[in-house]
Amino acid sequence: MNEYSHSFSIPCKSDSKGLYYNNNKMYFTSNNSIFILDTSTWEYSHLISLPKQLKNLVINKLIFTSTEDRIYMIGKRGNVIGTLKINSSIFNISPSSKYLAVGNNNVLEIWKIPSEYNFTLFQLERRIVGHYDRITSINYINSDCVLTTSLDCTVRIFDLKKGKSVIIRKFRDPQISAYFDIDTLIFVGSRGKITFLREVTTIKFILDILEGKNIFEEEIVECGSEGNFKNDVIMYGSEIEINKQTDAIKFKKVKREIFKNKFNEPEFVDFTVENYNLRNKENRKVGISETLCIGKDVLDSSYLNGSLYISGKTKEEYFLVQIDDEFLEKKLETEYFEIYKLENFVCLKGTSNLYFTGIKEFKLDFPDICSLDIYRNYVIVGSSDNKVRLYTNFKQFGQLEVNGCFGVHAAEKVIISVSLNGKVDALDYKLFKFRSFDLETKISKSAINEDGSILFLAEYETFNILVVDIKRSKIIETLSVHQGPITCMKFSNNFLFSLSLDNLLVQWNVFQGTYNSLEILGASNFCINNRMIAVSKHNEIQILDLQMNILKSIDFKENIEDISFSIDNSLILVRTNEFLRILHYKTHVCIQSIKLVIPDNTIPILLHYFDKKSFILALNDIKIYEIKSFEINPIELEIDTTFENLQKYLNDKNYFSSLSISLKMNNFELIQNILKTIPQKEVENIVKLLPRNLVIILRKNIKKIVKTDPFICLEWLKNCVVYHKGTCLEGSEVDILRVEIEKYLEDGYRNYYLDEFIKNKQ
Repeated sequence: MNEYSHSFSIPCKSDSKGLYYNNNKMYFTSNNSIFILDTSTWEYSHLISLPKQLKNLVINKLIFTSTEDRIYMIGKRGNVIGTLKINSSIFNISPSSKYLAVGNNNVLEIWKIPSEYNFTLFQLERRIVGHYDRITSINYINSDCVLTTSLDCTVRIFDLKKGKSVIIRKFRDPQISAYFDIDTLIFVGSRGKITFLREVTTIKFILDILEGKNIFEEEIVECGSEGNFKNDVIMYGSEIEINKQTDAIKFKKVKREIFKNKFNEPEFVDFTVENYNLRNKENRKVGISETLCIGKDVLDSSYLNGSLYISGKTKEEYFLVQIDDEFLEKKLETEYFEIYKLENFVCLKGTSNLYFTGIKEFKLDFPDICSLDIYRNYVIVGSSDNKVRLYTNFKQFGQLEVNGCFGVHAAEKVIISVSLNGKVDALDYKLFKFRSFDLETKISKSAINEDGSILFLAEYETFNILVVDIKRSKIIETLSVHQGPITCMKFSNNFLFSLSLDNLLVQWNVFQGTYNSLEILGASNFCINNRMIAVSKHNEIQILDLQMNILKSIDFKENIEDISFSIDNSLILVRTNEFLRILHYKTHVCIQSIKLVIPDNTIPILLHYFDKKSFILALNDIKIYEIKSFEINPIELEIDTTFENLQKYLNDKNYFSSLSISLKMNNFELIQNILKTIPQKEVENIVKLLPRNLVIILRKNIKKIVKTDPFICLEWLKNCVVYHKGTCLEGSEVDILRVEIEKYLEDGYRNYYLDEFIKNKQ
């Protein structure tokens, strides 16, 4: 079937998390979408968009990402294979790719990743309670052991087979990450305290784990006489001396100093390293926990091949800290809350850009959308950083700083940018600013004529419309009729149209100085295309011609936020609080609904694109939707098979989802009741969307229902034949249907003639 589907996105400002490098490609998230950046060409592509904002990203054989209530398993082509309903953004994949370790608040959960495509997906293998507060990081040491950090200021190692855990270090600050590298454990604290542990017992402890020894049943040695650390701290004092000629190791026992702090808890004596060399093994003294205080709050960290990189901040500044052969700091322009170390680069992700530093630098901007316009294959974006960004073929062509981006408008040879306080900039498509002037007035809306020579500005305080000649940079006329702030203004067919809170829709003939007005109570927005006007009201859409005559009214039961025509006026696109509804103009039927993800403080912009097959929608990202012919994969139906969800979908009149759940349960009585509940006008849209495996189940159940209630089945069977042909209906079923209908018709005729006979006798 043919429907609009999301085909591409342009990443925009976002606080979503997710950064992972795999096979020369950097995967990153923006709001609810995953993108792939090729580090050889520095070109990105869109992979998939999900229903909610993304929180994490891990890639193994498959792609795993999470929202606030689910973890998604995604194929490399961007298809959703399965989901796990859980509220957690902290997870990791085992080296064998068979298990998913999830930090569910303070509990470590191990889920088995399905190896086949089926509806019973993830299986819970084990839940281990160890930490007392939320888990902040999970790293696999091997398939059976996991290293975790937590807000409870401890680091633990979990034995996944035995379901046990051991605290290997306590801290005063919450730990955000931990790494293990051959002979060293590295802990990164949230307040900038980096701890390196090289205890002989620590090394032996980890190596025993890696060799598969059952270390959790061995006795743990206590340290010192001033505190019992059994099952808490397993580090105890030792030093080693290495004979460089023979490589012989000599152990030397030392007494570790332990004191009581103000909380009356035992604490090791650490020391601060000014210029720490992580790779210089000659000067190492194993047996002392070395601490490096970088003096900054840690946002994120990444470790690769002996190099530790940290994204940190002070009250007013942001830094990139490098700890390997030398200790280096680099001041950053903005906050980066994620960091990923590659071989030749360090990648940092912030709300406004993706930044690569290393052999060469590269920055991918994420604009914060204020306004947007389209001209041919150009997308012009005005962002909150007062920059106009020009995209061609969905790739950024360039950017230019202007005085403000409250409104951007595109014509054949000019781009006009307008600030909220009346500053105007005129640019060409090479982003050269050739004119700039200030009208010193606060505006509420703006528009331009077809060739971009005339600019219209709606004044916020006086409610007047200023007519501005761009070439002369001056006001040539003032239009006055509105008694309230103007909420929408568009120019079309040599007329300017304006809508105000005074409920007046005004058609201005600017060149003759005349106007025509129509009062529309409750009007909130309008659009114009092909000499037709669509005005959105509360629960209603009115269609007008250019002479302001009302052609028709369309009832709409939701609150309308925005409205637009398709290029040929065959469709009306309506944006509500949660959905984009696509209505057929002639029949008023909603032929498609698209679920939207709209974060707080977002300015939604709905525009139809340049041809009949695609349109553009700017919400959290700039999304392009195209008409495509597709077949729904049953694995992609994100529906939880529960009676609670079934009842919820029925109450919401989401008949497709409710029927899908009943078919997946394959409960005859349930399916029969659902089929009786669904209105006949909804049957066609439901049947054409059902995947093959569910249609087969529907067919088998209809075969049973047709004997007792054939008229319910008639519409369902007819659409099965139309949309699924012979694969969904066998001849025997048609025969049964025909026989049963003939019986009912015979009974009907008999009852009719009997009724007529009784009437004549009376």
